[in-house]
Amino acid sequence: MDYVFLGKNIRLARVEKHMTQEQLAQLIGCSTVFISEIEKAKKRPSLETLHKISVSLGVGTDELFYGKNSPIESSQLMRITEMLNKRTPQELSMVRQLLEVLFQNLDSTKSEQTVPVDHE
Repeated sequence: MDYVFLGKNIRLARVEKHMTQEQLAQLIGCSTVFISEIEKAKKRPSLETLHKISVSLGVGTDELFYGKNSPIESSQLMRITEMLNKRTPQELSMVRQLLEVLFQNLDSTKSEQTVPVDHE
């Protein structure tokens, strides 16, 4: 187990969620110092703690262990590629158009859910 890589992935996921170490510590019921030590690979979290971290950050434990290019994520991309390889050029064009509409809707839904934070 590469605890340095694990700590970096936890920190990256936390920062992407705009979450402080204090907020994460409060969510999982530990100290801020412990979160800092996990992120710096000075402490090794238990499986229970890793599960709490992944749930609190909204990421899979595979992403914490392997980063964004986790084997699970790669296998999903492989399945999609296999499905697309069986299609005609016309069908691929339709799939691309459907994906564009789907992603536009997903992106607009995300932006509607994002509430600006007032730092005053």
